[in-house]
Amino acid sequence: WNAVYEMHRRDGNGNVALGDALLLASGGNFVDAGSRLVVLLGAENLIVVDTPDALLIAARERAQEVGAVVKALEKQGRRKLL
Repeated sequence: WNAVYEMHRRDGNGNVALGDALLLASGGNFVDAGSRLVVLLGAENLIVVDTPDALLIAARERAQEVGAVVKALEKQGRRKLL
């Protein structure tokens, strides 16, 4: 996710907002709002990805650990979310 963050233009507070997002007193975040409004208030360095099936919220410094989420979903038999 950090590579995706780096590919996009950031606002004055270092946020990347794709879709309908309102970022107040927040910095260094990557938000992919999907089909609904996502609001961050006082949030720092998060990854927020909203999809029809799931909402991912993670600390940007732990983005490389998202693979653990995939493994946990596989272990739980939740393959349709992958």
